[in-house]
Amino acid sequence: MFARYLFVCTLALAGMTTSVLSQSTSPNGVKTLNPPGAVNTGGDTWSVGVRAGDFIFVAGMQFYAPLKK
Repeated sequence: MFARYLFVCTLALAGMTTSVLSQSTSPNGVKTLNPPGAVNTGGDTWSVGVRAGDFIFVAGMQFYAPLKK
C-alpha cells in the first residue's frame, strides 16, 4: 500500500515538474505599467498593471479620486 502511495506521489511530482519546464518566457520580458495621472505606486513593489508579450494584466483596485487643491 505504501509503495502504491509513493508511486502516485512520484508521478504527481514528475507531472508538475514537466509542465513548469515547458512554459516559455515572454520574448519582450514583463514590463510594468504606471501611466501618468494614475495612483502613485511608490516604487517597484507593485504597479497598476503589467504587460507580458501580447497580454496586459490590470491590477484589481477600488475607485480612487485624488484630492484636488
